[in-house]
Amino acid sequence: MKVICLNQGKFQENTYICLEEKEALIIDPGNSFSAIQSYLLGFQVVGIYLTHGHSDHTVAVDDLMDAYPNTPLYMHEGDRDLVDPNLLIPSGAPIYHPFLAVEEGMIQIGHFQAEVLYTPGHSMGSTCLLLKDCLFSGDTLFRGTIGRSDLYGGNERDLMQSLQKLKNLNPGLKVYPGHDQVTSLAYELQTNIFLR
Repeated sequence: MKVICLNQGKFQENTYICLEEKEALIIDPGNSFSAIQSYLLGFQVVGIYLTHGHSDHTVAVDDLMDAYPNTPLYMHEGDRDLVDPNLLIPSGAPIYHPFLAVEEGMIQIGHFQAEVLYTPGHSMGSTCLLLKDCLFSGDTLFRGTIGRSDLYGGNERDLMQSLQKLKNLNPGLKVYPGHDQVTSLAYELQTNIFLR
């Protein structure tokens, strides 16, 4: 599996495009639609996965859904308020397409078999996606630090419990965070004070 990372815009958000067997899975499309689309030529978009509903992770969702009709959009129900067009939640932004609510457990997206880990704390609906040896951690875990818990739906206690869950995973995992550099769980377990 090839993982492409796009990092543009004022929030320096990481959008990931997973490519394998002519299928593409887009994770957290917070970069421009045109930048994302340029990597999709020749691939079938089988899903768009949101680790949470903050606006910096959802910028291109509606454009992608328009360009690739019937593509399933996945997100945890806990962040519905953040994307609800009838609500104007700070740090959220409306999404005008329906999403499929994910829960903790295994999920099949095209031929990609992944595991959803429910990791609230940064937001009520934050999740991480475990795909092969890759952990897409959203804004739960970063290189050397963790996500903030002071935005709408955030909870510090929940975040600490979520980090405990991540500590029990295979330390050989590569960690693809929502911002900053790619890291490894082994490195974070050794150096990140929030995982001690």
